Amino acid sequence: MTVRFFSLTAFLLVNLSGTAVAQNTVEGLSVRGQLRPAQAASLSAGVGRQITHISVQAGSDFQEGDVLVRFDCREEGAEKDIIKAKLDAARTRQDVNLRLEEFENVSVLAIELSRAELAMTEAELRKIDAILDKCVVRAPFSGSVIEKSAQEYQFVGVGEPLLDIMNPDSLEIEAVLPSTALAWIEKGQAIEMDIDETGALVAAQVDRIVREVDPVSQTIRIFGSIDSAGVNLLPGMSGQLRFSSP
Repeated sequence: MTVRFFSLTAFLLVNLSGTAVAQNTVEGLSVRGQLRPAQAASLSAGVGRQITHISVQAGSDFQEGDVLVRFDCREEGAEKDIIKAKLDAARTRQDVNLRLEEFENVSVLAIELSRAELAMTEAELRKIDAILDKCVVRAPFSGSVIEKSAQEYQFVGVGEPLLDIMNPDSLEIEAVLPSTALAWIEKGQAIEMDIDETGALVAAQVDRIVREVDPVSQTIRIFGSIDSAGVNLLPGMSGQLRFSSP
C-alpha cells in the first residue's frame, strides 16, 4: 500500500446531502520540525566541595556509568573510617552482651542500649555513604557533553551546574501544529522530514501529542520517533514535515 503524504490546511467537502462541510486535512500549510535529544540532562553538584577532576570536555563522548566529575571529599572519607571503627565496637559490645544474657549476667537495659547503639552507628554509616555517593558524578546514560560549566579545582555549591549532556542516538522530532490538527493527528501517524542541513529524507511517526492548546497561538506540540539508521543526524537540525493522509 502506498502512503500519501501532505502538508496542512482546510478545505470544503460536499457531503451526500449536498451540504458543504469544513474538514481539516493535511494539505497546504507548511509545518516545520526540529530534532531534539530524547535523553538529555543538566548535571549539577550534589555537594558543596572543590572539584578535583573532570574527565570530559564539551564534545567528549562517554559511556553509561563513567565517572565524569570527582569532588574533594577526604573529610567525609576520614569520617567514614571513624564510623566504621565505632560500628565494630558496637557490634562487639552487642555480641558480648548477648553471650552474657545466656548466663543471666547482664541487665535488660544494657542489652537494649547496645542494640540501640548498633542501630544508630549503622544509620550514621548509611548517611556518610549517601554523602560520598554524591562526591562522584557518573553518567546516567551513554552520550556526549554539550556544555561544560565548571572547571577542575573550582569550588562549587550544592546545585551549581557542572555539565549539560545528551544522547545523540536518541533523537526525536518536535513540531508545533495549529490546534485544528487535533481533528486528524493521531499517534502512530506516518511522517516524513526533509532535513535542511543534509537534504536527507527521514521517516518517522507521531509518538506523543501534548493534549494542551496554547491559548495565545492556538497551537499544539507533537513529538515523533524517527528511523535514523544510516542517516547522519544531529540535535538542532530542522526541516519540512509531511504527514500521511488521516
